[in-house]
Amino acid sequence: MFDIIQNNNNIILLILICCLFLLFCLLLVCLAKIKNLKNKFNEMLGGEQQVSNLEENLKKYYDLVSNLDSEHMLIKKEIEDLNSNLKFCIQKIGIIRYNPFDNMGGDLSYALAMLDYNNNGFVINTIFNRDDSITYCKPIENGISNKYKLSKEEEEAINIAINNKNFILENQEQK
Repeated sequence: MFDIIQNNNNIILLILICCLFLLFCLLLVCLAKIKNLKNKFNEMLGGEQQVSNLEENLKKYYDLVSNLDSEHMLIKKEIEDLNSNLKFCIQKIGIIRYNPFDNMGGDLSYALAMLDYNNNGFVINTIFNRDDSITYCKPIENGISNKYKLSKEEEEAINIAINNKNFILENQEQK
């Protein structure tokens, strides 16, 4: 067996050199990948000098996230307050033009209803004629007027406002 090794000494040496060259190439590939990973790691942590302060950086990021969480809760509370206050703002509008006098003028008179989310608000009725104009304002609660009798034009303006979906703020019922 020792004779076989001595007779094929050159072939064995050539095979070992090829294996050594292959291992050297694999070593270069591994070193390149390690360098690439190190660069990505340093980039993620904010530079090579920052790697030594990893614990400080993690604490800083934790504090930052904690502050953002508390700010988020504050903003969420403010949005909820705004949404609850919006229910008292004018959201529904209905207007109807009409001619109160059949034989005179055009549709210069109008009834304008302005209501909030709960159908509370007012209706303004302005009647125009040749000599003057008269304006009435009546309070509306839950879509009706408890204190004053409404004309059919005022009732129609209120119905238009209540059924007008364009002015109702969305997602208020979901909260």
